[in-house]
Amino acid sequence: MQPVVFIIEDDPELGSIFSEILTDYMEIGLQTEWITNGDQAITRLQESSPNQVVLDLHLPGVSGLDILKYIRSDTRLEKTAVMVVTADVIGAVIAQELADVVLIKPTGIDQIMSTAKQLLGIESK
Repeated sequence: MQPVVFIIEDDPELGSIFSEILTDYMEIGLQTEWITNGDQAITRLQESSPNQVVLDLHLPGVSGLDILKYIRSDTRLEKTAVMVVTADVIGAVIAQELADVVLIKPTGIDQIMSTAKQLLGIESK
């Protein structure tokens, strides 16, 4: 079964880039789902248990920090790795306690790929 990664990002350009990076360039058979707002993210997380979440903190509806808290409070999602990717330095500091990894935007393609592989337990080539 393919690992599933939710990309929770409201910026169309970044969401598209993250999705493309994780599906096309990693070549490990990931299934990605791009979610553009916090309300939809909570709904999808109630329905599914992704292996990993790439999460922005500033989203319409439910905030990324509240989504992160939700993930960590739901026992179904205890094995879900969370990579926060944000431009909000203060939010990043707050998120560090709950996230597996916090990256500050702008971040490079190589950093996204290597971090995603690390969190999924896949060795980088």
